[in-house]
Amino acid sequence: MSRKTIEVKHHLSSGCCMCSGIEDLYATRTNQSIPEGFLLALGSFGETVFIKMNNCKKPYMFSANDARPKTVYENLKEELGLDYKIIEGRTVEYAKKSIKKEIDEGCPVVLGPLDMFYLPYLKMYHTEHIPIHYVMMVGYDEEKHCVLIYDCDREDMIELAVNDLELAWNIEKNGVGDKNGFIKIRLCENPPDKYTLSYNCLLKKAERQLREKPYILGISAYEKIAGELPKWKKK
Repeated sequence: MSRKTIEVKHHLSSGCCMCSGIEDLYATRTNQSIPEGFLLALGSFGETVFIKMNNCKKPYMFSANDARPKTVYENLKEELGLDYKIIEGRTVEYAKKSIKKEIDEGCPVVLGPLDMFYLPYLKMYHTEHIPIHYVMMVGYDEEKHCVLIYDCDREDMIELAVNDLELAWNIEKNGVGDKNGFIKIRLCENPPDKYTLSYNCLLKKAERQLREKPYILGISAYEKIAGELPKWKKK
């Protein structure tokens, strides 16, 4: 078969590329409509940290979440019934063979991180290197030599040339991932409805934030940043 496509219920989820594909699978599996950024909002909130550093250019660091794919997926996997495997740093031939096998088995696959400089449908195309983007692959067309993808910022399915994919894949290792990266994803047969999922994830996040921690973490970090922020304009 030269062309294969997996049908999913795609929706826009701007700025939430690492979770967009899983959101589509979840919406398809549960036959629910969900808001943009639903899974990223439930899974990205991490430990709050406020640190003063001896650096005149960057004297402070305040962090309220971690939206790297592995962190988000780990936060969601138990409540969502998500199984995933991140594969990166292998040869491009291995990556292409592996993603085709996933599609042939009826499983969409998340591709990334990708450099947006090489994605022709984006405004960053040949203007700016941003090697942190993710898309969901739902098929391929061997005659056209392309993969079929959904992007969180585009409604329609996109035919991305394999040559462009290879260029976008060839990134330097960074805080998000490595070259030729892709993520195998599976959802349980009966994931919880969106209200149950929201309740469970928010409860988990509240417990993480409100439990007693070292003084630089959690609620005390918010108290400290609230006291410092008014001074930052002068500093």
